[in-house]
Amino acid sequence: DPRLAGRVHVIPNAAVDERVWGAAKDPVPRDGVASHEKLVVACGRLAAQKGYPYLLEAIAKLKAQVPLKLWILGEGPDRAALETMVQKLGLSAIVTFKGFQANPFRFMAAADVFVLSSTFEGFGNVIVEAMAAGAPVVSTACDFGPAEIIVPEESGLLVPVADVEALSSAILRVLKDPVLAEVLRQGGKAKAEEYEPKVIARQHEEVFLRTLRRPESSQSPAGDTVSVST
Repeated sequence: DPRLAGRVHVIPNAAVDERVWGAAKDPVPRDGVASHEKLVVACGRLAAQKGYPYLLEAIAKLKAQVPLKLWILGEGPDRAALETMVQKLGLSAIVTFKGFQANPFRFMAAADVFVLSSTFEGFGNVIVEAMAAGAPVVSTACDFGPAEIIVPEESGLLVPVADVEALSSAILRVLKDPVLAEVLRQGGKAKAEEYEPKVIARQHEEVFLRTLRRPESSQSPAGDTVSVST
């Protein structure tokens, strides 16, 4: 709405803190993952929104191309259906459901690639957390957050929603190209710094100060609106 120009300021979530940064220095042991295998990690509620069937189909495509394991963190109503799908796709030796983890960041830090396969997100804090933990990120370009967070080819890779072929290809690129993986790893860490609490607090402060300094005659009765991503 052009009437809101200059009055609406979108400020993202503060998504990382010392717990997340510390995870990069203390990843979990990659138990059950052989030295020649790559580790894919996903994290989120086991529900339709997270698009796990697409991820499982992508992993099924990849298993003949690269030795890998998939860890899925989280619990939810779709766990039984997803476990059945794993069996049907012949992925029982590849996929492990890790359940709820109080510190998921250490699992992210152990990953060769972190994948978000969601069909929609409010923001996508988990992307920023994975970046801060040091994992290269592949995400769907779902509404609304991932494309706001990820700079393609610099801090992550974006693929269309529900596109198994594109998802598997992006994951394979990261797993097969160590130079790309390192670019995304370092770019992701740099991007994650933009979501530290002190940075987000400064953005709030700037909006409040700018509003207070604005001449009274230029303010509408409604004043400024601050919109915070969630």
